[in-house]
Amino acid sequence: MRVRATTALLAVLLVALAAPVPAAAARPLALGVGHLPSDDIAEVDSFTASVGGVAPAIWTLWSAWGGPTAPFPSATFLDALRDRGIAPMVNWEPVDPSRQLSSRYTYARIASGRHDAYIRGWARAAAAWGGTVYLRFAHEMNGTWFPWGIGRFSNTATTFKEAWRHIVRIFRAEGARNVRFVWSPYMLCPWCGRYSTIYPGNRWVHHTSFSAFDWQTEWLPARSMTSLFLPSVRALRQVAPRKSIIVAETGTPAIEGYKADWIRDGYPAVHEAFPEILAIVWFDVRTEDADHPDWRLSQPPAALAAYAAIVAQPQFQGRLIP
Repeated sequence: MRVRATTALLAVLLVALAAPVPAAAARPLALGVGHLPSDDIAEVDSFTASVGGVAPAIWTLWSAWGGPTAPFPSATFLDALRDRGIAPMVNWEPVDPSRQLSSRYTYARIASGRHDAYIRGWARAAAAWGGTVYLRFAHEMNGTWFPWGIGRFSNTATTFKEAWRHIVRIFRAEGARNVRFVWSPYMLCPWCGRYSTIYPGNRWVHHTSFSAFDWQTEWLPARSMTSLFLPSVRALRQVAPRKSIIVAETGTPAIEGYKADWIRDGYPAVHEAFPEILAIVWFDVRTEDADHPDWRLSQPPAALAAYAAIVAQPQFQGRLIP
């Protein structure tokens, strides 16, 4: 009897092991927006209403070290975001907007301590506020179009990494553990620096990230959202395989029909293909540069309707820690 019971138990275990294991449900994507003006809660509420009442998971703010937006953002505004379940992501730009050709904020100067008083004050203000802030320092640094780009002035991959680590050390020393550092190069491109040469290291980064735009024109072929993201996701899998990814800026031109389809098809495809992508932030901005497309979701209106249909679905209502 004992032998028969053991045999029966073994048979049950083998059947159980052979049965297919249900796939874990993919976590919902957090969808955010970069919108101007960025520090007006009425704009936040207006955008939310325009997409059917679903608040964005992330709201982007811009902060330039040498300009009027240099201080830590208003605690009142950040409180209002938190009340709405929205996480702030700050593009922290080491530049004086009025003096774009100044070398005042090079990475070597930052790493040497020349700007410690400003960094320390910002970190203390962040710690005092206490909520989670996603800090995107010197985004798209692997290109040369911004003054903080590697290759501009004396900026190198080495000095960038030194400056990054120096800043993180200061934030930790000031108790600003509520700040999550988002390392955010531009998507892989022929004239951009390699990710592996500029990654500060896992100890110094909470989330990896990238910007990726579909520059579809009569000269450039159209690219789906998944094909646009794929090269950068693959590279980040190599550089930091255990880090979740935030697509910090994305967009496509205001082409009737095409933009709505790009949104409608793109988000579900990305959600299925890239489980490591935690969030996608739409660049809802029309730049002043005439060579740039109109990235706004409202142009054309069909694109906004397509986006509203996406954010209404539970799999696109993920939230970060606000």
